[in-house]
Amino acid sequence: NIYEIISKYNNDEIDKLKLLARLTDDILKKSFESIKVNQSEKEIYENTVKIANEYLENVKSKYNIVNYGIAWDVCPIVLVGENLEKGGHAMPSDKKINKGDTIYFDFGISATFEDDTILYTDMQRMGYFLKDQEDAAPESVQKVFDTLITSVSKGIKAMRPGVKAYKVDEIVRGEILDNNYPDYPHATGHPVGRDVHGAGALISYFTSKRANLKLVENGIYTLEPRVNIKNGGSIEEMILVTKDGAIPLSDR
Repeated sequence: NIYEIISKYNNDEIDKLKLLARLTDDILKKSFESIKVNQSEKEIYENTVKIANEYLENVKSKYNIVNYGIAWDVCPIVLVGENLEKGGHAMPSDKKINKGDTIYFDFGISATFEDDTILYTDMQRMGYFLKDQEDAAPESVQKVFDTLITSVSKGIKAMRPGVKAYKVDEIVRGEILDNNYPDYPHATGHPVGRDVHGAGALISYFTSKRANLKLVENGIYTLEPRVNIKNGGSIEEMILVTKDGAIPLSDR
């Protein structure tokens, strides 16, 4: 069907998306390293955009990129501490990061290559700002992180060509619920690459028509479970589905 055709990527596109996922991850690492206590969500957002533009300008010629940008209008989405309860696409606010807060980014880039291919990334990362005397996150925060990692890992194992998307949602979402966290009010994942949110199988509740579509070989989808609590978090990976199983496009 038409969804299968538009969900598949050729080897060149896959290589380009692996590159862009790595660049996205590099930008997020640089942004995390730059965060200082008492910075607001807005300040962190603005600094990340600045880091992204400087970084991409420096590497564009190396990778035959002729144009680049941030993947959507208010990107990155930055939420800190108690604002993690807001869920997904909330605007960055004047809320400042304090020691003992978690932080999460929802971030992506766009790039136009010399051959006119235009591609997008969409990834999420979370972190924790250590309190004085702490050398690791407290158990409650570590459990959030570990639950998200396990949830994504189980989802990756379930992703194969021909699997209906809602089956993956049940596994990923189930891990969050089994750990007594609240449900998150959005899909677990979506096609990504030619658009930030592409057409094709939606990894969501079985009641969604698109969630009853099957994952396709050489399709690329996100997995983005969330723990919607104060000092919660969210992690989003871009996953390539191959005939032999699923592979993350960047370091997890």
